[in-house]
Amino acid sequence: MNVYIPVFLLIILFCVFIKGKNSANTKLMLSFGLIFFMMAFRNHWGGDYEAYENWYDFFKGFSARELAQLTEEETRSEIGYRFLCYICPSFRSVLIVSTLFFCVTMYFFFKEFIPEKFFPYTFALFFFDKHLLMGSSSIRTCIAVCFFLFAVISLSKDKKLWAVILIPIGALFHTGVLILYPIVLFRNRPIKIRKDIIVIASVVLAVLSIIFANQIVAAADYFTSSIGIFNRYEEYMEDAVVTGLGLGIVFVIMEMVMLLPLIDISGSVGLKGKDYIILQLGIVWIFFMIAPSFGLSERLFFYLDYAILAAVPIVVSNCKNELMSMTFKYYLLIYYLWVFSHFLSDAHFVAAWLHYNF
Repeated sequence: MNVYIPVFLLIILFCVFIKGKNSANTKLMLSFGLIFFMMAFRNHWGGDYEAYENWYDFFKGFSARELAQLTEEETRSEIGYRFLCYICPSFRSVLIVSTLFFCVTMYFFFKEFIPEKFFPYTFALFFFDKHLLMGSSSIRTCIAVCFFLFAVISLSKDKKLWAVILIPIGALFHTGVLILYPIVLFRNRPIKIRKDIIVIASVVLAVLSIIFANQIVAAADYFTSSIGIFNRYEEYMEDAVVTGLGLGIVFVIMEMVMLLPLIDISGSVGLKGKDYIILQLGIVWIFFMIAPSFGLSERLFFYLDYAILAAVPIVVSNCKNELMSMTFKYYLLIYYLWVFSHFLSDAHFVAAWLHYNF
């Protein structure tokens, strides 16, 4: 954390004190410029750094034709990442290219969905969640997330064809993004959802995820092992039972509190088209939070967490119940701080991320 925390504090200072014409662009460019240098020029910082470096050396020993013939089971890597390694002259250049793509994507995502007055709050969530830490480790996932977010931006602009194209391209780097392919059906218009049905269904889902955790995990395990492109995710089923059984009544209540304003606002008229897309993604995020027994949920949060960042300004600005909107805002902050505190107490985290190296 010898660099991570100072970079975060410096970005907060940018967001608070930079004023004047075009200040939003200036804040974002400076902030993501700092993040770019921190991530692109790291050295053995991140949980999978050595693994990705070893993969790079491994892939460089093959011709383009041979790389295309390798299977994901043999390499634990999709074809898109293999060819990225093939065309990059060094592992450092892989880090630079992937980090640049990430920072450019986040610049456009913030510019599209995050109002300037919410920059400090959103960057706090951004740093205290897994976004940067895990992005510095899971390079393939990071690239796939970028394509997913550009698909979300395309949907918000009613350019559905681009979303249809971009998500499969992201799957060339991380196949997990295909589980979220149905988002191309989302509409940038109001959607009427019966609140009572959603609440009852969510409570039933939460109870079932506790009582039948083992059965749900077994079904999810069968799903991942039966479909070839997902069979590498079987390992994530191991932690699913623990998560499901640990679901407490307070957690369920708080998720319900967060769900209600998303449902209310998604059915109201007068919002921008992009707001409806984010609200629908936020509802999906809540669904997977309530049903943690599904082991792949942890992987899906790499994609969906960005939607909840963008949902906060919409809820705070449009929810008529101020208590509910403030609860939504500060519960998220407390939750992400709690997640970050668990990182700090984890031995794997200490070994991989605590001390930044150039």
